[in-house]
Amino acid sequence: MVVRSHSCLLLPSRRRRPASRLLVCSVCAWVFLSQQFPVVFSASVSPSENDGPAASGTDASPSASPERGSEPENVAADSWSNSLSQFVSALRASTWDVLRSGVEGTTRMHFHERHVEGIEGARRPQELFDYIVVGAGAAGCPFARTMADAGKRVLVFERGHARSRTQTPAAMDLDGAGRGINDEKISQPVITAQGVRTHIGKVMGGGTSVNVGIMIRELDEYFHFLNEKYGHSWDIQTLHKASSWIEERVSCPMPQENDFSRAICRSFSNQGFIPHGGVAGNTNYTYPIPVSPELRYGEFWGAMSLFNSSDSGFRNAADIFLIDNFSGAESVENFKPAKNIELLTDYIVLKVLFDKSGTRPRARCVNYRRTQESDLTTLGESPRRRRPSDAGSHFWAIGQTLLSRFWSLFSPQVYHACVKKNGEIVMASGAILSAVNLFKSGVGPKAQIEKLGLPLVLDVPQLGQRFSDRIVVPVGVFLTQRQQQTFSKPRISDVIGFKAFGPDCSDFKIGAHSLKCTQVIVETMYGPHAMDGPIYAARALVPPHLRNTRLVEAIFQVFSGCTQLSKKERLLQPVCFLLRRAIDCASRTAVQFSFISEPKSRGSVSLERDGTVKVEANYLDDPQDFFDAVRGVQTAIERVNGDAFRGLIDSVGRTACPVMLLDGFLQIVTRLLQETSSPSLTPAHLEQVRRRIPSNTLPHLL
Repeated sequence: MVVRSHSCLLLPSRRRRPASRLLVCSVCAWVFLSQQFPVVFSASVSPSENDGPAASGTDASPSASPERGSEPENVAADSWSNSLSQFVSALRASTWDVLRSGVEGTTRMHFHERHVEGIEGARRPQELFDYIVVGAGAAGCPFARTMADAGKRVLVFERGHARSRTQTPAAMDLDGAGRGINDEKISQPVITAQGVRTHIGKVMGGGTSVNVGIMIRELDEYFHFLNEKYGHSWDIQTLHKASSWIEERVSCPMPQENDFSRAICRSFSNQGFIPHGGVAGNTNYTYPIPVSPELRYGEFWGAMSLFNSSDSGFRNAADIFLIDNFSGAESVENFKPAKNIELLTDYIVLKVLFDKSGTRPRARCVNYRRTQESDLTTLGESPRRRRPSDAGSHFWAIGQTLLSRFWSLFSPQVYHACVKKNGEIVMASGAILSAVNLFKSGVGPKAQIEKLGLPLVLDVPQLGQRFSDRIVVPVGVFLTQRQQQTFSKPRISDVIGFKAFGPDCSDFKIGAHSLKCTQVIVETMYGPHAMDGPIYAARALVPPHLRNTRLVEAIFQVFSGCTQLSKKERLLQPVCFLLRRAIDCASRTAVQFSFISEPKSRGSVSLERDGTVKVEANYLDDPQDFFDAVRGVQTAIERVNGDAFRGLIDSVGRTACPVMLLDGFLQIVTRLLQETSSPSLTPAHLEQVRRRIPSNTLPHLL
C-alpha cells in the first residue's frame, strides 16, 4: 500500500518539471547514502529518553536501553565487552547493496528492513545481562524470576501492554474469562490453513491472561514415558518441586456452589467416573468434591484455576512472578519488578543477532523497537498487495526497496540489548512466534531461510516442524433463564473428569496408538458471558472453511457489537433488536468440552516472503485423533441427555435456543445480502451496516 500511494516518487508524470525530477532523484540518493553510512545519518535515542515508561509503575530503565551508557562496572571493561563492541561494529560495517534485492528478485520484507536498520544501534558502552527473555508468558515469567532470585540480571520483553483494569479489564478477573479471546486489546487471532481460528495472548502474562485459566498437573507416568521413549532426562522430584512452587503462587480452587455443578457431578457418576476421595459405584459422595491439582485417572474432582475467588476472582496470570512482593490485584496495578529484573512492555523483539566467529553460532544480542499496531494483527492472513506486471517487476522491486528505505527513516528507533559472555537469550514467545522470530534471525530449516532471502545462520531442520495443538471438542446446551440468573460470575471447570472409554482399555498406556480406547478429559464452561469468546471470536457456530469470509466476519462483528449493549440499548438499534433472542441464548450457553489428551496429528509453522505466518495444524489428521474426538462427543451427548440435567437446560422445541441462534444468524445474512447481488460484500455496504450500531461498541468491519 505504501508503494502504491507514493509511486509518484519513482514514476513522475509527464507534467512534472525538471526541477521536481531533480528533487526526487536527490531524495532517493540521500536515502541510499543514509543507509550506506548509518553513523553519519542515524541518531540514537533510548526508550527512556524518548518514548516514556515502558512498564506500568516502572521507569523504562536506562539499563535496558543499549543506547544509554551504563555506570562503570567491571563487566563493561572486560574483554567480553570489547569483543561485543567489535561484533556490533562488524555488523554495522558490513554494508550491502541497496539495489541488489530488486535485481536478484529477492524483495526484502518490512521486518527485514527494520532488522538491517537496527544494526546501526548501539555505539556507546551498554549494560550486559545474564539472560534476555523474549516473552512474558507462562514460560518466560517463572524462568525470569528463578534466574533473578539466583542473582542473575534478567531483561524481559513483552510486546503487549501491562495488565490494568483501565486498559485490559478482560485480562484481570473471572468476569473476563470467557470474553478474553474476543477482546482485541489482549488477544491476537491465528487463522490456521484449515480455517480454524485460534488465539494467542498479546498482553503481559501471555496466554495465561487470555485463556480460561484451568490448572492440572501432569501425571508422573507421562514424564517417565518421555524419558524412555525420547531420551529426555526429566527428574520427577525436581518437577514436583517446580510444580508446587508454581501452584502455591497462582492456583486457587474454583467454587462449587450451584445446581449445575451438582448436575455435572451426577452425570460423571452415572457414566462410571469415580468421585475423588470416594469409591467406584458409590453415588453418595461428598459435595463439594475434594480438590486436586493433579490429573486423576478414572475420577472426577474439584479443579484448580488461576482465578482467586477470595480476591474478587482476580486472575493470577504469569506476570505476577515478575512482581516484587506480590500481594494481590493491587500489586499488578502498581507494578514493581522484583530485584534483578528489567521489564520492557510494548516493545517487540525483531530478531536475534548471532556471533558466528566460533565453531557454532552463539546468540549475543536482540534488536527491538516499540510495538506497532501492525505487529499485532491477525496471523495467517495474507496481506493485500498490488502485484506488478512481469514487464515492470524489475523496476517495481527497485522502487519498492527505495521507498522502504525512505519510510524506514520515519520508523520507530531500533535498539540493541546484549548478554554477557556466558549469558543466554531465551525464546519464550510460544510455539508459533518463537519459531517465527528465529526464522527472521536466520535460524531454521535451510529451505525456509532461503525462501525468505536471508543469510543462513544455523540450519535447524526440525524448527517449526511437528507442531501440535490440543483441539477442543465442545458439546453445548442452553441453561434455562431461571438457572442462568443464579450466576453472578462465569464458572470455568469447577469439576473435571478423566476416564478411558472404548471396547478394550485393559492395557492402554501413554503414547499408545489404538482405536479401541480413548482417554477422555472433560471440562466445562457456563455462566454469564462464559462462551462469548468461543462463539464470537472462534466463530464456533460456523464450519471452519466459512469462518474467515468477509460475510461471516461482518455477521460476527455485528453479533459481538450488539452483545456489548444493554437490553434497553438493543431495543433502540434495529439490527440488535433482530438479534435480541439469539444474544440471550448465546449468554445462556453451557458447554462440556473434551480435549484430545495425546494429539497424534502433527503440523508445521512457516513464514512466507511477504511476512505471512502460515500455521498448518492438521487437526484430526491422525485416525486416532479423529476417533478420540468422536468418542469425546459421544460421551458428552450421553451425559447431557441423561437425567442429571433435567430442569436445568432448555428443552427442544420451536422456540429453543438452537432455533433462535439459527434464526438470528439468517436474519443478519438476509439484511447484509438483500441489497447485494453477490455474496461478497462491498466496503460501502459493510460500512452502512456498521453505522446502525454505535461506533463505541462495534469495531470497523474492514
